[in-house]
Amino acid sequence: MILMRLRWFFRRLASFPAWMILSAEDSAIESGPPQRFRRAWLGMMLVGGLWGVALCCTWGLASKVFGDFEDLPIMPAMAALTMTALIPGRRAIIALSEIGAKASSTQSLLRSLMLVVFALCLVVLRTSPHYLEYPLPYWIDWIRPPWKPFRVLMLMPLWGAWAMLINARFHKPMPDAQKAIAAFAEGCGPLCAAASLVPPLAGSLFYFHYLGVWRQMSIAFWPTAAAIGGGWIVCRGRGLGRTSLLAVNLLTQFVFLLAYLANR
Repeated sequence: MILMRLRWFFRRLASFPAWMILSAEDSAIESGPPQRFRRAWLGMMLVGGLWGVALCCTWGLASKVFGDFEDLPIMPAMAALTMTALIPGRRAIIALSEIGAKASSTQSLLRSLMLVVFALCLVVLRTSPHYLEYPLPYWIDWIRPPWKPFRVLMLMPLWGAWAMLINARFHKPMPDAQKAIAAFAEGCGPLCAAASLVPPLAGSLFYFHYLGVWRQMSIAFWPTAAAIGGGWIVCRGRGLGRTSLLAVNLLTQFVFLLAYLANR
Protein backbone atom coordinates (compact mmCIF):
# COMPACT_ATOMS: atom_id res chain seq x y z
CA MET A 1 0.00 0.00 0.00
CA ILE A 2 2.78 2.40 0.94
CA LEU A 3 4.73 1.57 -2.23
CA MET A 4 1.64 2.20 -4.35
CA ARG A 5 1.13 5.58 -2.75
CA LEU A 6 4.78 6.49 -3.22
CA ARG A 7 4.59 5.44 -6.86
CA TRP A 8 1.48 7.58 -7.32
CA PHE A 9 3.17 10.54 -5.62
CA PHE A 10 6.32 10.41 -7.74
CA ARG A 11 4.27 9.93 -10.89
CA ARG A 12 2.27 13.04 -10.11
CA LEU A 13 5.43 14.94 -9.15
CA ALA A 14 7.08 14.04 -12.46
CA SER A 15 4.20 15.71 -14.33
CA PHE A 16 4.20 18.85 -12.14
CA PRO A 17 5.18 21.77 -14.45
CA ALA A 18 7.65 23.40 -12.06
CA TRP A 19 9.32 20.06 -11.34
CA MET A 20 9.52 19.33 -15.05
CA ILE A 21 11.43 22.55 -15.68
CA LEU A 22 13.94 21.54 -13.02
CA SER A 23 14.48 17.89 -13.85
CA ALA A 24 12.56 16.55 -16.88
CA GLU A 25 13.98 15.71 -20.28
CA ASP A 26 13.53 18.35 -22.97
CA SER A 27 11.37 15.97 -24.97
CA ALA A 28 8.97 15.56 -22.03
CA ILE A 29 8.61 19.33 -21.66
CA GLU A 30 7.91 19.79 -25.34
CA SER A 31 5.44 16.91 -25.54
CA GLY A 32 2.55 18.71 -23.86
CA PRO A 33 0.78 22.05 -24.31
CA PRO A 34 3.10 24.91 -23.30
CA GLN A 35 0.29 26.85 -21.62
CA ARG A 36 0.40 24.53 -18.64
CA PHE A 37 3.67 26.25 -17.66
CA ARG A 38 2.09 29.72 -17.34
CA ARG A 39 1.44 29.21 -13.61
CA ALA A 40 4.63 27.27 -12.97
CA TRP A 41 6.11 30.27 -11.13
CA LEU A 42 3.97 29.50 -8.09
CA GLY A 43 4.80 25.82 -8.29
CA MET A 44 8.50 26.72 -8.49
CA MET A 45 8.35 28.45 -5.11
CA LEU A 46 6.35 25.56 -3.69
CA VAL A 47 8.88 23.02 -4.94
CA GLY A 48 11.70 25.15 -3.52
CA GLY A 49 10.09 25.23 -0.09
CA LEU A 50 9.33 21.51 -0.06
CA TRP A 51 12.80 20.67 -1.28
CA GLY A 52 14.33 22.68 1.55
CA VAL A 53 12.30 20.67 4.06
CA ALA A 54 13.33 17.44 2.31
CA LEU A 55 17.00 18.42 2.61
CA CYS A 56 16.58 19.00 6.34
CA CYS A 57 14.86 15.63 6.78
CA THR A 58 17.59 13.88 4.79
CA TRP A 59 20.33 15.55 6.80
CA GLY A 60 18.61 14.75 10.10
CA LEU A 61 18.08 11.09 9.17
CA ALA A 62 21.67 10.64 8.01
CA SER A 63 22.90 12.32 11.18
CA LYS A 64 20.96 9.88 13.35
CA VAL A 65 22.15 6.86 11.37
CA PHE A 66 25.83 7.77 10.83
CA GLY A 67 26.55 10.57 13.29
CA ASP A 68 29.57 12.86 12.87
CA PHE A 69 33.20 12.00 12.18
CA GLU A 70 35.73 14.08 14.11
CA ASP A 71 32.92 16.54 14.82
CA LEU A 72 32.31 17.00 11.08
CA PRO A 73 28.90 16.05 9.60
CA ILE A 74 30.45 14.26 6.62
CA MET A 75 27.77 11.65 5.99
CA PRO A 76 24.79 14.04 6.46
CA ALA A 77 26.45 16.50 4.08
CA MET A 78 27.06 13.76 1.52
CA ALA A 79 23.45 12.58 1.82
CA ALA A 80 22.12 16.11 1.20
CA LEU A 81 24.55 16.64 -1.68
CA THR A 82 23.69 13.31 -3.30
CA MET A 83 19.98 13.96 -2.98
CA THR A 84 20.34 17.36 -4.65
CA ALA A 85 22.77 16.32 -7.36
CA LEU A 86 20.79 13.27 -8.43
CA ILE A 87 17.29 14.76 -8.51
CA PRO A 88 16.57 18.50 -8.90
CA GLY A 89 20.12 19.81 -9.20
CA ARG A 90 21.54 17.45 -11.83
CA ARG A 91 20.43 19.49 -14.82
CA ALA A 92 21.39 22.74 -13.10
CA ILE A 93 24.95 21.47 -12.59
CA ILE A 94 25.12 20.49 -16.25
CA ALA A 95 23.65 23.84 -17.33
CA LEU A 96 26.14 25.90 -15.31
CA SER A 97 29.08 23.88 -16.61
CA GLU A 98 27.88 24.28 -20.21
CA ILE A 99 27.72 28.04 -19.79
CA GLY A 100 31.11 28.14 -18.05
CA ALA A 101 33.01 26.20 -20.71
CA LYS A 102 32.64 24.99 -24.29
CA ALA A 103 34.91 21.93 -24.32
CA SER A 104 33.32 18.78 -22.92
CA SER A 105 36.45 17.92 -20.92
CA THR A 106 36.42 21.35 -19.26
CA GLN A 107 32.71 21.01 -18.54
CA SER A 108 33.34 17.69 -16.78
CA LEU A 109 36.09 19.32 -14.73
CA LEU A 110 33.79 22.19 -13.76
CA ARG A 111 31.08 19.78 -12.63
CA SER A 112 33.53 17.90 -10.47
CA LEU A 113 34.84 21.13 -8.93
CA MET A 114 31.29 22.33 -8.21
CA LEU A 115 30.46 19.10 -6.42
CA VAL A 116 33.68 19.16 -4.40
CA VAL A 117 33.28 22.79 -3.32
CA PHE A 118 29.60 22.33 -2.55
CA ALA A 119 30.43 19.24 -0.47
CA LEU A 120 33.10 21.11 1.50
CA CYS A 121 30.70 23.97 2.20
CA LEU A 122 28.10 21.55 3.53
CA VAL A 123 30.65 19.73 5.68
CA VAL A 124 31.64 22.96 7.46
CA LEU A 125 28.03 24.10 7.80
CA ARG A 126 28.31 24.91 11.47
CA THR A 127 27.43 27.87 13.66
CA SER A 128 28.61 29.26 16.95
CA PRO A 129 26.59 27.96 19.92
CA HIS A 130 27.03 31.27 21.73
CA TYR A 131 24.60 33.32 19.65
CA LEU A 132 21.41 34.16 21.52
CA GLU A 133 17.98 34.65 19.95
CA TYR A 134 14.93 36.48 21.12
CA PRO A 135 12.28 34.06 22.41
CA LEU A 136 9.14 33.27 20.46
CA PRO A 137 5.80 32.09 21.86
CA TYR A 138 5.74 28.30 22.13
CA TRP A 139 2.90 28.01 19.61
CA ILE A 140 4.98 29.60 16.86
CA ASP A 141 8.50 28.62 17.89
CA TRP A 142 8.34 25.54 15.66
CA ILE A 143 8.87 27.68 12.53
CA ARG A 144 12.42 28.42 13.69
CA PRO A 145 14.63 25.30 13.55
CA PRO A 146 16.88 25.29 16.64
CA TRP A 147 19.84 23.91 14.67
CA LYS A 148 20.69 26.95 12.59
CA PRO A 149 22.24 25.24 9.51
CA PHE A 150 18.81 23.71 8.89
CA ARG A 151 17.66 27.23 8.15
CA VAL A 152 20.27 27.48 5.40
CA LEU A 153 19.12 24.21 3.85
CA MET A 154 15.51 25.38 3.92
CA LEU A 155 16.21 28.74 2.27
CA MET A 156 18.71 27.68 -0.41
CA PRO A 157 16.14 26.21 -2.85
CA LEU A 158 13.82 29.18 -2.28
CA TRP A 159 16.55 31.61 -3.30
CA GLY A 160 17.27 29.51 -6.37
CA ALA A 161 13.60 29.40 -7.34
CA TRP A 162 13.23 33.17 -7.00
CA ALA A 163 16.34 33.71 -9.13
CA MET A 164 14.60 31.91 -11.98
CA LEU A 165 11.48 34.05 -11.61
CA ILE A 166 13.23 37.41 -11.50
CA ASN A 167 15.34 36.58 -14.55
CA ALA A 168 12.19 35.57 -16.40
CA ARG A 169 11.14 39.20 -15.97
CA PHE A 170 14.48 40.86 -16.76
CA HIS A 171 15.35 38.95 -19.92
CA LYS A 172 13.50 37.96 -23.05
CA PRO A 173 13.43 34.32 -24.15
CA MET A 174 15.89 33.49 -26.89
CA PRO A 175 14.34 33.04 -30.37
CA ASP A 176 14.77 29.26 -30.28
CA ALA A 177 13.69 28.85 -26.64
CA GLN A 178 11.23 26.15 -25.80
CA LYS A 179 7.62 27.31 -25.92
CA ALA A 180 7.18 26.02 -22.38
CA ILE A 181 9.93 28.36 -21.12
CA ALA A 182 8.40 31.28 -23.01
CA ALA A 183 5.04 30.50 -21.40
CA PHE A 184 6.72 30.25 -17.98
CA ALA A 185 8.34 33.66 -18.44
CA GLU A 186 5.11 35.22 -19.71
CA GLY A 187 3.05 33.84 -16.84
CA CYS A 188 5.34 35.26 -14.15
CA GLY A 189 4.43 38.94 -14.07
CA PRO A 190 6.28 41.72 -12.22
CA LEU A 191 4.05 41.47 -9.15
CA CYS A 192 4.48 37.69 -9.02
CA ALA A 193 8.27 37.97 -9.23
CA ALA A 194 8.36 40.71 -6.57
CA ALA A 195 6.02 38.83 -4.23
CA SER A 196 8.06 35.67 -4.62
CA LEU A 197 11.06 37.47 -3.11
CA VAL A 198 9.24 37.73 0.23
CA PRO A 199 9.73 34.10 1.44
CA PRO A 200 13.53 33.90 0.91
CA LEU A 201 14.22 37.50 1.89
CA ALA A 202 11.98 37.56 4.97
CA GLY A 203 13.20 34.10 5.92
CA SER A 204 16.84 35.21 5.75
CA LEU A 205 16.21 38.33 7.84
CA PHE A 206 14.15 36.39 10.37
CA TYR A 207 16.33 33.29 10.67
CA PHE A 208 19.68 35.10 10.91
CA HIS A 209 18.74 38.05 13.11
CA TYR A 210 21.09 36.76 15.82
CA LEU A 211 24.11 37.69 13.67
CA GLY A 212 23.45 41.40 13.87
CA VAL A 213 22.07 43.82 11.31
CA TRP A 214 25.03 44.08 8.94
CA ARG A 215 25.78 40.38 8.66
CA GLN A 216 22.07 39.66 8.51
CA MET A 217 21.69 42.08 5.61
CA SER A 218 24.79 40.69 3.91
CA ILE A 219 23.34 37.18 3.85
CA ALA A 220 20.22 38.55 2.14
CA PHE A 221 22.10 40.92 -0.18
CA TRP A 222 24.53 38.56 -1.88
CA PRO A 223 22.05 36.01 -3.25
CA THR A 224 19.90 38.90 -4.49
CA ALA A 225 22.91 40.37 -6.27
CA ALA A 226 23.88 36.94 -7.61
CA ALA A 227 20.40 36.35 -8.99
CA ILE A 228 20.30 39.69 -10.79
CA GLY A 229 23.95 40.15 -11.73
CA GLY A 230 24.57 36.47 -12.40
CA GLY A 231 21.43 36.32 -14.51
CA TRP A 232 22.64 39.26 -16.57
CA ILE A 233 25.99 37.53 -17.18
CA VAL A 234 24.42 34.17 -17.96
CA CYS A 235 21.75 35.58 -20.28
CA ARG A 236 24.01 38.15 -21.97
CA GLY A 237 24.21 37.49 -25.67
CA ARG A 238 22.11 34.33 -25.57
CA GLY A 239 18.79 35.38 -24.10
CA LEU A 240 16.64 33.47 -21.67
CA GLY A 241 16.34 29.70 -21.95
CA ARG A 242 16.02 26.67 -19.76
CA THR A 243 19.78 26.33 -19.47
CA SER A 244 20.10 29.95 -18.32
CA LEU A 245 17.34 29.57 -15.74
CA LEU A 246 18.78 26.40 -14.25
CA ALA A 247 22.31 27.86 -14.17
CA VAL A 248 21.26 31.01 -12.32
CA ASN A 249 19.22 28.89 -9.90
CA LEU A 250 22.28 26.90 -8.84
CA LEU A 251 24.55 29.94 -8.85
CA THR A 252 22.24 31.84 -6.50
CA GLN A 253 21.95 28.89 -4.11
CA PHE A 254 25.71 28.56 -3.97
CA VAL A 255 26.24 32.27 -3.32
CA PHE A 256 23.65 32.17 -0.52
CA LEU A 257 25.50 29.26 1.08
CA LEU A 258 28.82 31.10 0.83
CA ALA A 259 27.26 34.29 2.24
CA TYR A 260 26.10 32.39 5.30
CA LEU A 261 29.49 30.75 5.81
CA ALA A 262 31.23 34.13 5.52
CA ASN A 263 28.94 35.82 8.04
CA ARG A 264 28.11 33.11 10.56
